[in-house]
Amino acid sequence: MDSKKQLNTQLVEAAEKSDLASVEAALAAGADVNAKEDIEGYTALHHAASKNDIGLAQFLVKNNANVEAQSNTGRHAIHLAVRDGAEDVIKFLIEEAHANVLAQTDLNENLLHKAAFSGKANILEYLIQKGCTGANDADGLGNTPLAVAAQEGHIECIELLLKHGASPGGKAEDNQTPLHISALWGHTDAINLLLAAKADPNAQNARGNTPLHEAAKKNHLGPVKALVAGGADPDIKNSEGQTPADLASKSLIKKQLVKK
Repeated sequence: MDSKKQLNTQLVEAAEKSDLASVEAALAAGADVNAKEDIEGYTALHHAASKNDIGLAQFLVKNNANVEAQSNTGRHAIHLAVRDGAEDVIKFLIEEAHANVLAQTDLNENLLHKAAFSGKANILEYLIQKGCTGANDADGLGNTPLAVAAQEGHIECIELLLKHGASPGGKAEDNQTPLHISALWGHTDAINLLLAAKADPNAQNARGNTPLHEAAKKNHLGPVKALVAGGADPDIKNSEGQTPADLASKSLIKKQLVKK
């Protein structure tokens, strides 16, 4: 390993450990502040952002760290900060280092996708206030930020996204709506929120399944009850001719799917 590469490796490893003294030493010895020497292609600033190490982040930016440097998958430091709920570094990167709030990864994930995944509603609201748009933008899998929040069951994030114009009917590449996703993962409160926002309880995905099919096949009692109460039709058949009751394996679930 040549000396420059070794110094760069020392720099990135020190940043990953939040070892400011070793970071300073590596830079003083000639390490490249924007070196990418780990398997993910992260720079020292990526690691500082992920760990919410505000002192390290400030030091790196002062020493010409590229705020928009991208990892192997197109992640900027701000993506990691938002994903990991690093509030101090998020504010520093946006307000002082002028990070791009519209930055996307190679999978077309924007900052709202990352905030929805983290479940930090306060960060989500802050990003929207700072001009982060894309509440209805789909990532590489067709998922909107609302779909991500629906999968994770992050109620406050769902409420915020709906408040700021997210469509409850946005479909992923397999025509899964946020309601399908909440039903599949068993998030009753999320289902009720989406139904209140006029999500279609009888929307069908690429396999012809409604949200009720998704809840029934996982034997999620609460979601099944919520969907039926919200107008889901238990008689709709999917592309294989199956009703939700056909997919349920528990008698208690099947009973909920019999029209009164």
